[in-house]
Amino acid sequence: KTGAKAYELLNNKNVRSLRQAQCERGNIGKHCMSTKNNHLSLWSAIIINLNIIIGSGVFINTTELAKRAGLLGSLCYGIVGFLLLPLILSFVQLLVIHPSGGFYSFCSRSIHPLMGFLNTWCYFFAKLSSATLSIHIFTLLAQKTFPALAFINPIICDIVILTVLLLLNMLNVRTGSKIQSWLMILKLSPLFLVIASGFLFLQGSNLTAVHQLWAGIPAAIPLVLHALLGFEVACAISRNIENPQVNGPRAILISYGIVITLYMLYQGFFYALV
Repeated sequence: KTGAKAYELLNNKNVRSLRQAQCERGNIGKHCMSTKNNHLSLWSAIIINLNIIIGSGVFINTTELAKRAGLLGSLCYGIVGFLLLPLILSFVQLLVIHPSGGFYSFCSRSIHPLMGFLNTWCYFFAKLSSATLSIHIFTLLAQKTFPALAFINPIICDIVILTVLLLLNMLNVRTGSKIQSWLMILKLSPLFLVIASGFLFLQGSNLTAVHQLWAGIPAAIPLVLHALLGFEVACAISRNIENPQVNGPRAILISYGIVITLYMLYQGFFYALV
């Protein structure tokens, strides 16, 4: 029985190796396509990470940061980005060691399976509560912005949004990445619009020392920290990335650097414009 089992495992391994070789030569396109569709390229992973990190926080914080720190509101993003860098590098190193990603994998293999179990469920309920609250706030803001939606019960709107998100998450990984691309365009359009306007209509009077409110930086840091939360979710998709041990860490570092740069430029040019 042991010999038969070993032969079966060896045979399955040979079959997988043969399919992989044939896939590379293009001989069995159907199998190759199904395997390829289940993995993301580095660029697709970066787009998903950007969508995870970029949220409503940066737009909600714009005026409040300007009031608290003035022109230095953009510097607050750089400060928090630097303070979070050790944590980001820790996640990157964990992805190198555990390419499958996820808090359960990190904790169960590095500490103990019980810690992985507890950590995963704590994070699940915390993230679920945060996402639910964000959806409800979005619904309330949409109803105030568009009075025609005011007669609809907010709970019904929340359920509709959750249903749409659930259906989108049931799609193929490749299809989901295309949807993520369009969402990223919608999110980045206001940022690029403000940055481009800043280059064209920059007001030098707003760049003087009187607008640099150093005393307001400590009060502005919590707002910036909230706007940068979400990078940890990027670890969960590493198992779906091509060559996750290499592209997983790259996707996190590149997307994090892009977000910090865009946020600093957006906040700085917004204050310089007004």
